[in-house]
Amino acid sequence: MPKVKRRMSSPEFDALRPWLTGRISEDRINAARAVLVDNAKHREVAAIHGWTRQAVNDAISAVWRAHERDLESKKTTANAGALLPPGWELVSLIAPSWMIPLFREAIARGDFPSTDAARQKDSTPTKSRLAHPTANPDTPTAATKTRKSKTAIPSS
Repeated sequence: MPKVKRRMSSPEFDALRPWLTGRISEDRINAARAVLVDNAKHREVAAIHGWTRQAVNDAISAVWRAHERDLESKKTTANAGALLPPGWELVSLIAPSWMIPLFREAIARGDFPSTDAARQKDSTPTKSRLAHPTANPDTPTAATKTRKSKTAIPSS
């Protein structure tokens, strides 16, 4: 089985650098970059740093392991929905900042429609109580207020 050459793009390496800094010396990071990104030969990099080719390979292996962990974590995140139990969904919410605390409060209260109503496919969505930051679920909205009709007062 032929050995696969390990290569990384510059943006991939740059994204990985914060995870390497402090764990691996800058010399080892730079040596690994020279081989993985800039396509330098092991012996050239070893000569620059005064190392053996094995020392260069060790630096590359350390960086490559970090790269593989990074790829695995991204794959896990991308497949998170596949790891959920049946009937569960992963939801990513994008909403106005003022609305996020309202969603969190509703979740904390367990303020959800009944499961039977939620499962009905033909149910139509109702107007949300989270429609406006000043919305109060205990006060009727303009849509639900009933108007008192004015009756004509007979003139005498």
